[in-house]
Formats: sequence, structure tokens, C-alpha cells
Amino acid sequence: MGHKSRKEMIAETRAKLVAAARHAFGAVGYAEASMDDFTASAG
Repeated sequence: MGHKSRKEMIAETRAKLVAAARHAFGAVGYAEASMDDFTASAG
């Protein structure tokens, strides 16, 4: 099992943040969602 490349890690982080943002927008709406919500949810 090798290490992931930086490019792969960035892509995974971006995907997690986008998924967290979509979830937050659906749960509380665009106006109430925050980056803190996204990052806490994405880990």
C-alpha cells in the first residue's frame, strides 16, 4: 500500500468539501451554511 500523491489528496479533500457543502446547503440553506460547517463535516 503506497502513499497517495499530493494531487490525489487534493482531489479527495476537494470532493469531501463539495459533498459537505451540498449537504449543508440542503440542510440549512445557502444563506445559513458556512465554511465552518463544511470543514467540520468534511473532517
